[in-house]
Amino acid sequence: MEQTRRFTKIALASALVLCAAAPAFADEWNKRTIMTTDQPILVTHTELPAGTYVLKLLNSNTDRHIVQIFDKNERHLYTTVLAMNNYRQEPTSDTKFTFWETPSGSPPGLRAWFYPGDLYGQEFPYPKEMVAKYTSMNTAAPVSTPPRSVTQPLRHPRRRPLPNRSRSLPRRRRP
Repeated sequence: MEQTRRFTKIALASALVLCAAAPAFADEWNKRTIMTTDQPILVTHTELPAGTYVLKLLNSNTDRHIVQIFDKNERHLYTTVLAMNNYRQEPTSDTKFTFWETPSGSPPGLRAWFYPGDLYGQEFPYPKEMVAKYTSMNTAAPVSTPPRSVTQPLRHPRRRPLPNRSRSLPRRRRP
């Protein structure tokens, strides 16, 4: 009888601890972030008016790059985006958003979202037509270096070529 009471007390205490820790874990798992904007922004195909929004990852074990954007009360889903992986060199202690440069008069496009402390974030894809539209409106040509072809091998500056081993090795005699 005493053991049953002890077990019940331990089970209730464990359940209480787990329930208290659940909200903190939920934000880490789904990366729930509140974003407030004072101007309209563009997220892939959806233009969001100025306001407060909640961004979070879809509860999925297989794909951690499905982003849902809700209103501030999380009652209305504005859009769901299949994002791409994005990487940064140094994590920060607060949320980081980056935006695409767009012509004046157009809303800025949300490019990437990084959760505090994470090196990997979510990059929002945009259709080629939209990118072409914005780049055709841009009067200055972008300055960039052409990427190195993947098919060309990279040479290490300190690495020396291997010696020529084309000499034939002595043949083994068969018994």
